[in-house]
Amino acid sequence: SSITLLRVRERMDDDFGGGVSGVSGAGGAHGGANVSASVAASLSGQGDARNWLIHLLYTRGEHDECLRLIEEQLQETKGMCEYALYVKALISRQRGSIQESLELFRSATILNPHNVSNLKQVARSLHLLGRHKNAIDVYDEAQRLVEEDWEIWRNKGVCHMYLKNFDQAIDAFQCANAIARHDATFMQL
Repeated sequence: SSITLLRVRERMDDDFGGGVSGVSGAGGAHGGANVSASVAASLSGQGDARNWLIHLLYTRGEHDECLRLIEEQLQETKGMCEYALYVKALISRQRGSIQESLELFRSATILNPHNVSNLKQVARSLHLLGRHKNAIDVYDEAQRLVEEDWEIWRNKGVCHMYLKNFDQAIDAFQCANAIARHDATFMQL
């Protein structure tokens, strides 16, 4: 809502010395509130326009406020905001709702099937649910979009380890190391 946007904008002004709202010098708090109100008014009703605010709240760890804004965003867009779904899924997973996060990441993937980040998060949730074969299948799908991704290879290796496919796990870890050397993959080997 406009009030939520205004409050966050004012907090940003406080945190960053008043420079965020675009008001400096004369005008003070009232000028900042007017600019914030106009920004809030211009953002309401726009599909992805609030992604910056969702991102800010998420990175600040203000998850309850972030979820309120996400719900507003999803209602306004009829569930068609990929970023709002993605962040809601991240928060759900952090709070232990792995199945809910999986469904939300899948919804984001339906909106944008070529987004590798969405696919990797679907696979990660499947892995956390113990569905390692399904996770590998999703990682394979992601690799069709981008071949040289250390994270995909490393996570595929972990899934193969859980399935006791040790030769395939070693191959995956070696492919990951060929892309980028990380302690995580060396330790797995």
